[in-house]
Amino acid sequence: MAEVLADYPDIKVLATDTGKWDEATGQQVMSNFLSAYPNLTGYWTQDGMAIGALQAVMAANPATWPQGVGEGRCQFLRLWQEALTMKPEFDSIAVANHPGVSPTGLRIAINMLQGKEVDTTKLGGVNGLSFVIPLAAIITKENLDDGMAMCEGKPDAYLLDDIMTEEEVQQYFVQEAAGDQKFTIGVSNPFISSEYRTQMIAELIEVNQEYMDAGITNELVIESADTDVAGQIQQLQNLMAKDVDAILVNPGDVNGLNATLLEALNKGIIVISVDQELNVPGVYNVGIDQKNWAMTSAQWLADKLAARVRSWRSKASLDTGERSPYGGCGRSSG
Repeated sequence: MAEVLADYPDIKVLATDTGKWDEATGQQVMSNFLSAYPNLTGYWTQDGMAIGALQAVMAANPATWPQGVGEGRCQFLRLWQEALTMKPEFDSIAVANHPGVSPTGLRIAINMLQGKEVDTTKLGGVNGLSFVIPLAAIITKENLDDGMAMCEGKPDAYLLDDIMTEEEVQQYFVQEAAGDQKFTIGVSNPFISSEYRTQMIAELIEVNQEYMDAGITNELVIESADTDVAGQIQQLQNLMAKDVDAILVNPGDVNGLNATLLEALNKGIIVISVDQELNVPGVYNVGIDQKNWAMTSAQWLADKLAARVRSWRSKASLDTGERSPYGGCGRSSG
């Protein structure tokens, strides 16, 4: 976000606050922003906080709504449609950081366990060990109907998603004959108070069932609880004690697990970090480019705010005496 705004000196960041990835907290933060900064022109946020932020704007219903970004979640898209009934000119963007990267990571782990060689020319990231997965969806007013179609029959909490098929993940491998061994995959998740993680675990179980039905894997060994770094280290120790062949870890800290992950690698366990990129030699990463994900909505917001500034300056040049509606940008982040 800061990198994008560096190119827009007219955009002033008035305040930042944490929404704790929580809809209610995000709504309170946005309400505070609206009260403290009546000339607020825009805001950037993410996750369920985007839902709360838009709910706060709709409840306050100021004469000019601040321009905000959204989240690739069905509840937000449905709220977007509701907002259009109040403000037909309302506009937003919803970029999905999708849970499907984790079951995609499961497919990759199984192929690695079967002895297939990774095509390292297809990898990226800080240490060249990242499978960078394309964004599942970028929804704007131009394709809002497509987003709503993706939400058909889905609950509000559903995040727009995409899970690579077994055939699709073959692009990352140099083909070799697969063995007939049966594998056990462990999962370490230190945060359960999130719709993202709930969907992630459900999809991991669903995709693993395909491999169980084919006789390739056993049931997942899942360590999932709200815990701190020490607790996640214990999760990893538990998985090693159960002799898993691979571990999918959604890390709660980018450095605190390093020694334990290296211990797992030394035991011959394949370790894949999902959603969050780690810079640990030997640990593979599967996820979207999170910087690109954030910059996509940040750039969209900056362009929208810059257009408002140009519009005001055009009006001001007519010497109407009109006061600039441009106040600045608030941020609610996880």
